[in-house]
Amino acid sequence: MLRVNADHYVQVGKLFQASTKLFDGGLLSGVTQLTPPKARELADILTAMKSHCDQLQMPVTSKLLLQFVQEYERKMPTWTSTVGFLDCVERSFRAELEARLFVFIEPDRAAYFSDALAVGGEIMDLESSLALHRSPSAGFDLREAGNCFASGCYTACVHHLSKIVEFGLFAFATFGGASDPLNWNKALNEVQKALSQKTGNFAGTSRADDQYYSEALGLLRNFKTAWRNPVSHVPVSFDETRARTMFSIVRATMHHLAERFIEIPMPRAVVSS
Repeated sequence: MLRVNADHYVQVGKLFQASTKLFDGGLLSGVTQLTPPKARELADILTAMKSHCDQLQMPVTSKLLLQFVQEYERKMPTWTSTVGFLDCVERSFRAELEARLFVFIEPDRAAYFSDALAVGGEIMDLESSLALHRSPSAGFDLREAGNCFASGCYTACVHHLSKIVEFGLFAFATFGGASDPLNWNKALNEVQKALSQKTGNFAGTSRADDQYYSEALGLLRNFKTAWRNPVSHVPVSFDETRARTMFSIVRATMHHLAERFIEIPMPRAVVSS
């Protein structure tokens, strides 16, 4: 997805208007060359126009502009050839514009969108609050979740947010001695049993430890039942309100787990249920 500011299109339109005014009443003959003041003005217009086309990734129009500038440097163009060229550029620009599909992101969701140029404000805040330096691999799904939310794909958003919590489950369940840390129900049952019997890494835990681990179990069980399981099966779907709520739930769950756990590398190929 290409991030562009609509102002680039507006400015190109203004430059076409400026070029039209530049030659109003100036066609004295087909062979008359541009005067130096007109040539300088044209050079400024073409340079600005190419800059905007580069930003908009319009390669055909940008190439036409570059070719004309190179020819311009070798020989001063005539009025008629310049007018014809600008008409060709405008046709090219319109053709490239018509070949594009534009997707508008509503202002209240724009802060969730990220790309190679910038990270959305909401996503940047979540990266910090989720302590993703403790689970760096989850960053991919967080940005995917944000982009899905920004574009109105709410069920896909919830799916990616569920994957983020799975990193926390895997670390916690591995610590708790679960035989299959990615099998949500089995892993949580085994960790619950180990905690109640004070076996493995839970041996000798304090009351404060018990409270922390019990809260972690509760958060993960609630998450599994209310979010992870439903989004994994048909015919459940999620709307904007529930998807937006999900960000807060993931924030609370991962913030708690990050107090004691860091990411554990997952197997390359796993099968979980």
